Amino acid sequence: GVCIRLVDYVLKNYEREEWIVKHSIITSDICGWTDLWLDADFDFIAIHPECNSLFFIAGGVTLMCYNMDNRQVKVISYLGGAKPLFLPYVPLYTESLSLHC
Repeated sequence: GVCIRLVDYVLKNYEREEWIVKHSIITSDICGWTDLWLDADFDFIAIHPECNSLFFIAGGVTLMCYNMDNRQVKVISYLGGAKPLFLPYVPLYTESLSLHC
């Protein structure tokens, strides 16, 4: 088991490729556990960069959200026992050729 540090970086200056740390989180601060098994206890799902939220599965059965600004954890849903596959949504900002006449 381990304790994991998740670090969220933001590109401050594109020309100089200067990155700054926006958030730094330790899994024990989120879950309260100090001895995690990655496959069984903590599964990282995604980060919502605009809302500063981290989505994860705790204990293999609970989908949770961690707000990095106010450092609060919320239960979203109990998954019932089977770990579903989560795929991140990535918007496509190009124009579709099918929209042009």
